[in-house]
Amino acid sequence: MTMTSSGLWWWDGNSSHDLDVWKAAWESLPERRPHYHPSFVTTLCPADRHPAAVYYEGPQKSCILYPFWIGNLKDLDFCPQNLQGTCDIVSPYGYGGPSYHGPSELQGKVEGEFRKLFSAVCRERGVVSEFVREDIFNDHIVQDVGERIYRQDNVVVRLGLSEEEHLRRYKHKVRKNVRRAREAGLKVIFDEQGERLSDFLDVYYSTMERTGASSYFFFSEEVLAELVNGLGLGKGLIFVHVMDGGRVVSTELLLLSRDSLYSFLGGTLETSRAKRPNDLLKHETILWGGRSGFKHYVLGGGVEAGDGIFRFKEAFDPESILPFSTRQRIHDPTAYEELVAARASVQPPPRSDFFPRYRA
Repeated sequence: MTMTSSGLWWWDGNSSHDLDVWKAAWESLPERRPHYHPSFVTTLCPADRHPAAVYYEGPQKSCILYPFWIGNLKDLDFCPQNLQGTCDIVSPYGYGGPSYHGPSELQGKVEGEFRKLFSAVCRERGVVSEFVREDIFNDHIVQDVGERIYRQDNVVVRLGLSEEEHLRRYKHKVRKNVRRAREAGLKVIFDEQGERLSDFLDVYYSTMERTGASSYFFFSEEVLAELVNGLGLGKGLIFVHVMDGGRVVSTELLLLSRDSLYSFLGGTLETSRAKRPNDLLKHETILWGGRSGFKHYVLGGGVEAGDGIFRFKEAFDPESILPFSTRQRIHDPTAYEELVAARASVQPPPRSDFFPRYRA
């Protein structure tokens, strides 16, 4: 744990002491978003990066927490010698960014001080660029720094209604598919103990293979077990399974905050898709979430804006759509352009729509 010269706490995700302090800070937050939990950030960190977080304490118990992954640019084959000590940062998979907590009347002042201090830390540590996947609930996100780019709409199902009211909100195809799944004898169970982790993995891996997912998403059983142990079953996450007799045919790992459910990982067996188990899984999760006191079920978006995955999710609450945006910032423009030029000299020109361009 390091207090930087600018006044921010810097926590190293590879330090057990820092992780304990980080977890204690996270537990003091009212929302407890799972994407900010040190176990989420460290467990899912890619091999070519390492996890860290900065923390700022303002007046009247206000604070800002910002976890991220650091990439050392010396690991890039084309990195110039003079930039061997530089790095870049990216927020973890899902939703993130610097998150403010405290009295609303202090938010602007505390955010302004944080931005100034964080910029100084980035200069000290040789940060060239920063990429943030912003929280879908952005009232707590520190904004107005760098370029904010709308990416696509995300679906956030509003919870707490009766089953009849939810069914009325669904598009017709969802109501039909829920009925079909029930008529086929499918049942949904909520697995708070992780007793069917191996079944989850079988269904999940088969879905990732069928859809041609990136190798990053083929998380090992050890990684998922570590995530489960870190967040805590029934506290920070829970498994939901659709059973066809004694067999899991559709499944989802949900992340939990104080007020929201997040669809995280899941899949459906190809041989069972005709019975529409995923529609039943979402429906029963919506009912369970409302009974359990949650306000939102974040389904997210598609692989691309408006694709079939998005349309499937949208059908559960067509009028509850929130924009998902990213934010990108160049902290060292000279180094950034030098890296882009160095990459272009040894590889095909990078995609202009990818950030940072030297990693395209």
